[in-house]
Parts: sequence; C-alpha cells; structure tokens
Amino acid sequence: MFAKAAEQDGEVISVKPEGIIVRYADGSEEGYPCGKVFGNSASLSFPFNIVSNVSKGEVFKAGDILTYNTEFFTKDTLARNTVVWKNAVQVNVALVEVPSTYEDASAITQRLASKLTSKISEPINITVRFNQAIHDLVKVGDKVKADDHLCVIEDEVTAGSDLFDQDSLDNLRILRSQTPRAKVDGVVDKIEVFYNGELEEMSESLAEVAMAADKRLAKELSSVGKKPMTGSTLGESYRIEGNVLQLDELVIRVHVTEDKGMGNGDKAVFANQLKTIISEVLPDPVQTESGVEVDALFGIKSVGNRIVNSPYDIGIDARLMTKATERAIAAYTTPIKG
Repeated sequence: MFAKAAEQDGEVISVKPEGIIVRYADGSEEGYPCGKVFGNSASLSFPFNIVSNVSKGEVFKAGDILTYNTEFFTKDTLARNTVVWKNAVQVNVALVEVPSTYEDASAITQRLASKLTSKISEPINITVRFNQAIHDLVKVGDKVKADDHLCVIEDEVTAGSDLFDQDSLDNLRILRSQTPRAKVDGVVDKIEVFYNGELEEMSESLAEVAMAADKRLAKELSSVGKKPMTGSTLGESYRIEGNVLQLDELVIRVHVTEDKGMGNGDKAVFANQLKTIISEVLPDPVQTESGVEVDALFGIKSVGNRIVNSPYDIGIDARLMTKATERAIAAYTTPIKG
C-alpha cells in the first residue's frame, strides 16, 4: 500500500491502470494493484493513489520499486528505479514564548494548515432490498455537499410501475429515509457493490448497478492476474455494522473523500525531533519585521529543554540557502545591459 520493491530480478509483462503483473527469475508471476486503494485506521478510511514505476517489457533488478503511493513517495530524479519519501515541508518557524507555545505546544497559520492536509474518506453503506429500485446514483468524481443525496430509493409498490417522472423523483429527495445523504462535503472516490443472491432476482435498476460494479471488479482483479469475482462472492461474508448481509439484499458502498487541513489537537514534528501539539490556527498572516512570512510559532524554551541544536542549524542554513537561491535566480534572469 506504500511502495512495492521487487523480490527478485524479473520482467514486467503487463501494465494497466488497475495493476501490473511481473514475472520473476524463478518463473513465478505476481500482480500488484494500482489506482485507488483504501487504508483503514480505527474508524477512519484513507484513500491512496498507487501508480506504476515501471513499463511493460521493462527488465528490473531485485529491490527496484515497482509501484508506489503518491501520497507518501515521489520519483527519484537521480535514480529511476527508486523513489523518495515525502516526509516534510519547509516552513518558517518563529521561536517565541506566547500562550499558544506553552508546554511544547505550537501555533500555525492558515497558510500552513492548508498545506498540511489529509484526505479522509467516509464510507457510506446504502442497503437496498432486491425488489426496490434505485435512481440518480452518484458517479465517481461527483462533488457532493453534506446534505446532497447519493441516490433515490423507490419502494417495491411502485418500483415496476414507472409512475415516477422526474418531478416525482425530485419530491422523493425530501424524504430522508428514501434519499441517503453524503454526510460530508467531498468527492465520490469509489463505489463498491456487494449482494447476497442472484442478479435475476433484482429489479432492473439494481441489476444494472450490480453488473456495472461486477465489471469494474473483474477488470481490477484480471489486471493483477487474479481470478474474477463478483459482488455476490464477496457479499456472502460482508458485514454492515457487525450484521451479515441478508439474502436478497444489496449494499452500495460509496466512498466520499474530503480534504482536512491540520488543526487544533493535531500532532506535528519540527526539525525532525521536536514533537508538538497544535494549540491554535492563527487567522491572520504573521510576518517578521523584515517582511518574511512566518508559518508557525514554537517555544524557544521547548528547544532548550530538549538540548538540541539542530533547529538553529536547520533554520540558519535554510535561510542562507533561500537567500542564495534568490540571488542566483536574479543573476541569471537580469538582462545584461549593453
């Protein structure tokens, strides 16, 4: 889920958006997924984007990186067969003693908070009976607000009668029980479908949703050399809040992803070893007397108590390198007179 290193020397035999397949020196073939995958921690779900670092027909050595997570790594500009860990962002930190830096706490600006964002996904389960119909299901890539509907569910009494025109469907959105909501502002990242039963027993609209999901799942599995499966195969053991999916029930799992910036109570680390808790997000920009924009405030006592000198070394060197870079750019971009 983060980066996959080749286990042996080998060759890439297939590269698709959904995954890659490689053949190792001992003749074995292995597949590794690409695209959108989700990691879980406690009750949270985090969407990750996995991409290939190789191309079809390419020969690689043991230890070369085959796939990597773009949220954590980026291509190494000096060595194509490896990647670089994105572990930090350069910020201007002012060492001051103010209430927000008491006891190793820190304050950050809105500008920095918007840089330090995390993508958090809210998986929403929509359970539907086979004899119900479904309309206006959101699509991957749709932007939604917390109160937007994800779909409209039509009960069995009218599911096959075509009594609902578009105006009627719009009226149904008022009924919360019939129109599951997004709950958060974000983007629809992925839609999965699991069901317990046969496609032939479903209403026409549900069968279309299930077959489309089965097609996507088969494509993902074949891209990594795995045996095709359907939502029915997975649905036999699928649980919703601890309860097994019942016979002739279908669940649509919609992943809605939102960007959350760093805020009060979040943890951070300055200069690689100074752990801190964010106590305040400053609403207004902060500048030094010379006009340098400050991104964060941290306590000078907190540095002294840790008995470390690296914050001063890093701060001074970074400021010197920034100034040297500005002068180099100016020297190469200033027109030569005469």
